[in-house]
Amino acid sequence: GLDLEMTFHEHYHEVLDVLDQTFNAIFDGLNKNFSDELEAVRVQHPFNDLRYRYPCLRLDYKEAMGLLREKGPAKLQAILDATTEPAAAARLKERLASVTNHGDTEDIGTEDEKLLGEIIADVHGQDFYIIDKFPMALRPFYTMPDPNDADYSNSYDIFIRGEEVTSGA
Repeated sequence: GLDLEMTFHEHYHEVLDVLDQTFNAIFDGLNKNFSDELEAVRVQHPFNDLRYRYPCLRLDYKEAMGLLREKGPAKLQAILDATTEPAAAARLKERLASVTNHGDTEDIGTEDEKLLGEIIADVHGQDFYIIDKFPMALRPFYTMPDPNDADYSNSYDIFIRGEEVTSGA
């Protein structure tokens, strides 16, 4: 992960802007200056090119959970339909029920963060994105509440392909 400490002048989104610019500069630099090395890695560990843009995709937590509820069940059902192992099928059925009814203020686990990353890639064509405005109940006590909705916070997580790479409040 990456940790950034900085002062902001008006709004914490200044931090998000700096992180967005930083990650984009890293991605651009890797693609421009290390294309041969990336191809060497790709030979042994095949991967798709990272899809990103500046400014990156930003979703509020509520939006992200709505996307998970809308698109997640079909993805999980497809995996379930192809699963023959009983324990894996039972776990997928639990996840299917959970994702279908996932509330806007409920926490999201690692498996469903990865699922959401797949959904965002399908819907938005992006692998690098930010989820902003997490529920207050899910964040540490020192997190600033959103001045427009006290149930949510001025906090974020940054993801690459459904993997959280940094967070802040």
